[in-house]
Amino acid sequence: QDFLKQAASQFGISEKEAGHATGGVLNILKENTGGGSFKELMGKLPGAKDLMNQAEKGKSDGLGGVLGSVGGLLGGKAGNALSLASILDGTGLKMDQMGSFVSKLVDYMKGKAGGDLVDKLIGKAPELKTLLGVLK
Repeated sequence: QDFLKQAASQFGISEKEAGHATGGVLNILKENTGGGSFKELMGKLPGAKDLMNQAEKGKSDGLGGVLGSVGGLLGGKAGNALSLASILDGTGLKMDQMGSFVSKLVDYMKGKAGGDLVDKLIGKAPELKTLLGVLK
């Protein structure tokens, strides 16, 4: 909840939109990593599962938009990158804010779960690094 309040304030979006964006990023991570490391991360982020479910519901309600549809058609890494962009775009974040939002989320996750675990997970989701420049 603290992260959602901070992100909403910093990026000029509602807490609900910040939650949707957070859940969307976590869903992309889950799709790319799954397994024990992701479960370990979820254990250290209370409420994360609810955000992921809300993001999935929002996607099916049409918030994903055209980019999400194109991403689904492309599939693979390109599809995931476009799907992530559409998730974030549907939250009210501007294109130039998306990288900063994800970087803030990654920093928050590192604070809760440790840098090694988060870096390991992000390393398995190259579209997060490539599309949004999460890791320098």
